[in-house]
Amino acid sequence: KMIRCFRILDPSNLLLNYVAKPIRQYLVGRKDTIRCIVSSLTEGDDDNLHSELRAGGSLEYGAGNDSDDDDDEEDNPDINWIPAKRALDFPGGREGGQSKDVLALLVSIYGSTDLFVTEYRSILAGRLLQNIEYFSDVEVKTLELLKIRFGEEPLHSCEVMLHDIDSSKRLNTAITAAMKAKTSRQMKEFDDENVDADALVNYCIVSDEYWPSLHVDSTITHHTRAARLQSRFADTFDDIKKPKKLEIAPQLGQ
Repeated sequence: KMIRCFRILDPSNLLLNYVAKPIRQYLVGRKDTIRCIVSSLTEGDDDNLHSELRAGGSLEYGAGNDSDDDDDEEDNPDINWIPAKRALDFPGGREGGQSKDVLALLVSIYGSTDLFVTEYRSILAGRLLQNIEYFSDVEVKTLELLKIRFGEEPLHSCEVMLHDIDSSKRLNTAITAAMKAKTSRQMKEFDDENVDADALVNYCIVSDEYWPSLHVDSTITHHTRAARLQSRFADTFDDIKKPKKLEIAPQLGQ
């Protein structure tokens, strides 16, 4: 909002360029800057950065450079080249400069989109793991907008993560059907007064190499009933998806 206000007050960007250096230093010094930017970018509020995301177009940015000796142009100057005007009231200040959108200006603080993509991947993982309904339409839409701005290749892992959610829904359906189709002799093992024979579990099954590291805490043990159901699910998964094996993270889930 501050960037937009400065551009309304001074379309030449002179004021914005003058105050940019201390603001960049402040933002880089905060540990939560990138997370706040990415959260604002993906939350879907028209009053925040999400409106910049929906604007579309490739992201053009460059590392912030506050030197007084910066070249005034990206291209080679021709015979009619005129240097950018400088303001005596603002040491180092100059008119114009690259007309970057707000998102590009924020990215230019770090000179790369890598940190933003990594942070988005972490935020996306948290949202998807809490999505017990396997509903990902909103996240798919956001990812498509991000791919337009940041490019497809850096966000490939996020695309795989969303594909895992869709695959999990289908796999859970298939595994549930397979578990219910077991012979009555196998089902009797769970058919007593303490265990519901129809009780089932569902899992979000992820491709480990594409997701942020999910620590598996093997010290956590579940109730005997839950452990049996988990064991049945894992065995059925192994049968259906040979030679793949299911590794359960017991500290996650609900």
